Amino acid sequence: MKLSSLLLLIFLSACQKEDRTYDEGGGQLPGQYFFIRNRSISPNAVTLSSGNNLIFLNRSTEFHQLLSPDSIINTGSIAPGGYYLWTGDSDGIFILKCVFHPEESTSITMLP
Repeated sequence: MKLSSLLLLIFLSACQKEDRTYDEGGGQLPGQYFFIRNRSISPNAVTLSSGNNLIFLNRSTEFHQLLSPDSIINTGSIAPGGYYLWTGDSDGIFILKCVFHPEESTSITMLP
């Protein structure tokens, strides 16, 4: 009985998702995750090396489109439950704002 309870606990822990950064070396899904929900983007600022993947997950019930002023990053319209993947191959600081909800923003610093 104890073994089955332990296995159930391990299974449930493995299925639980957290808002955190995943890296290839850790065996998780690769990249930096951004969560869009409740009219905000989390995290609100990150610093990464060029070549990293950025994944924008829309966990709200509304459409969102994140755009940098220079249009280097343009997610297009992300449907509720949808995502956008971008590989950061450009160095610099990118301030992203939602086209539909200007109060939503995040900052990405890409290092060489």
